[in-house]
Amino acid sequence: MAAITSCLVRLIARWSLGLQWCNLSNHIQRDIDRSVEELDRIPPVLVIALIAGEDRRFLNHKGLDFRSIIRALLCNVRAGCIVQGASTIEQQLIRTYTNDRKQNFRRKLREALLATLLSSMFSKDKIARLYILRAYYGWRGNGIMQMCIRLEYDLESLSLEDACYIIACLKYPAPQNPSLKSRKAIRERATYISDMIENARHPKRVLIYARERD
Repeated sequence: MAAITSCLVRLIARWSLGLQWCNLSNHIQRDIDRSVEELDRIPPVLVIALIAGEDRRFLNHKGLDFRSIIRALLCNVRAGCIVQGASTIEQQLIRTYTNDRKQNFRRKLREALLATLLSSMFSKDKIARLYILRAYYGWRGNGIMQMCIRLEYDLESLSLEDACYIIACLKYPAPQNPSLKSRKAIRERATYISDMIENARHPKRVLIYARERD
């Protein structure tokens, strides 16, 4: 049923966003072609931390996670406000390239449709690495290369602790002058992500993915 739904969503996306998707996909492909060496340098531990922290069902959906959407909707209705999101890594990557962060239904719908097209055109591995490469991590953290320079990390020999800290900065971007509150938020988020991985509260497919790329 999910596969049929995803197929219908992609058809609607191609029909309604054909020109925009053509321009965006060409831009993304050119960026990939220019960044082959940088993408290859991103270690599996960073991809695993990304999936654990941002989109645990990343390897199971086609750009939209309908299960997470329903869960987030129920949580937000019960809370009476927005307390949980359901953006996939594909959606976050689309947002990175469009730089459209308007909080309205039209933007969210367009982003969701483009995410399904992105998932159909590029591999999960490519999408995850590209997002890590281009994501915003905070002050002097425009992309993973700049963030590693700021933190004085060696990208290709990151520990699990270092990888989780970097991914935690996606939710809590590191400011120029971190306060005790911001440091605590990043540390707690990093610990949560690390626990998700080390305590095996992680999809088996993700662990298989890691072994295949070691």
